[in-house]
Amino acid sequence: MRLTTILTFSLGLLAVCATCACASEPNALSSGGSYIDIPWGNGFEGNADVTLGARYLLSYGPDLGHVLLSPTSWTSSDWAKFGVVAGLAAAVSDNDVNIQRWVQRTRGKGSDTIARFAQPLGNGRYVFPSLGLAYCYGRIFGDEKLERASLLGIESALVSSAVTGGIKYLAHKHRPLYLAAGEDDVPWSGPAFDGEDLSFPSGHTTVAFAVATVMASEYRDHRIVPPVAYGLASLVAFSRVNDNAHWLSDVIVGAAIGHFTAEAIERVHGGNDNGRLSFAPVVDNRGAGLALSVKF
Repeated sequence: MRLTTILTFSLGLLAVCATCACASEPNALSSGGSYIDIPWGNGFEGNADVTLGARYLLSYGPDLGHVLLSPTSWTSSDWAKFGVVAGLAAAVSDNDVNIQRWVQRTRGKGSDTIARFAQPLGNGRYVFPSLGLAYCYGRIFGDEKLERASLLGIESALVSSAVTGGIKYLAHKHRPLYLAAGEDDVPWSGPAFDGEDLSFPSGHTTVAFAVATVMASEYRDHRIVPPVAYGLASLVAFSRVNDNAHWLSDVIVGAAIGHFTAEAIERVHGGNDNGRLSFAPVVDNRGAGLALSVKF
C-alpha cells in the first residue's frame, strides 16, 4: 500500500536523522534526557520569549529541527496517537475513491456555501496577513497574549507547511479531480520535483490545524476558543474534500501534521501542552466525515 510505505519511510527517515544528529554530537542528550540539543541551535531547550525580532526569526530553523526530531523524545502516549492516526489514514486510503464518489454525489448548494466560507481559512494568502494584522493589533493595544499567539501561529503554519510540502513531493498523489472515469485506484507517481499531483497531504488543512492548535493552546482558559478554532479548521478540511481537491486521507494526515507541529512548537516556546484534541474519520452506511473531540 503506497500510503503505508510513505508513512513508514518518513518515520524511518526521521529516526535516521535523529541517530545521525546524536552520533555527531556526543552530548546531544541532556543529563536528564528531557531534550535533544540540536547541533545548529537550541530549539529543544525552550524559549518562552516570543517577540518579533532576529531571535524569533532565527528560531525557525532550530524549531523545524525540533519538529523533525521530536519522535526521538515521544512518550508512549505520543506513539499511540501516531499509530492511531497512521492506521486510520491507511484504512481510509483504501476507501478514498468510494468516499469521494459519495461526497460528490451528495454535494449540494449548502455544502458548497460552507466550503466557500471555510476554504480561505486555510489559504496562506489570507491566513498570514490576518495573523500579521492580529499581531499589529496586539502590539498597538498592549495585548501580549495576542502578539504571542499570532507569532506562534505564523511559525507553526510555515513550519508545518514545510513538512507537508516535503511529503507532497515524496508522494505525488493525484487529486480526485483528475481521476479517470471508472478508475478505482488512486495513482501515486512520486517521488518527483514537478508541481503536479500534490494532493497528499492537504496543505490548507495543515495550515488550518496548525493555527487552530496554537489558538486553542494560548487561549485554553477561554472555553469557547478551542471548539471554535478546531471547528473552523474542520470546516477547512471539509471544504477540500467537498471541492474535490483532496481525498479524505489527505485531510486527515494534513490535520495531524498541523496539529502535532504546532504542539511541538508550543512546547519549545514554553506554551501550554494542548493534548485535548482527538480526531478520527467516520465512515458508515450513511456517509463519511471527520469527527473531532475537544476535552474541557
